Amino acid sequence: MNTFETVADMLAGYLSEDEIIAQFTTWETEGMSVDHVVSGARAMREVMTPVSFDSAQDDRSLIDTCGTGGSGLTTI
Repeated sequence: MNTFETVADMLAGYLSEDEIIAQFTTWETEGMSVDHVVSGARAMREVMTPVSFDSAQDDRSLIDTCGTGGSGLTTI
């Protein structure tokens, strides 16, 4: 199973906790490649729920939960 399929199965709930732990352990041991990161991001984007937001109306109605680092750039 490739990285995209593995992450998609994780997100869909098809893998057990032990299978997920084993996969992350493998990735940690072997090292992460650019392909791993890109494939994982693609899998997440396929199941994400887009959020519409108009900052011109109210920039206080959205919470950034991904930890962008507090750069002060007012980006999401």
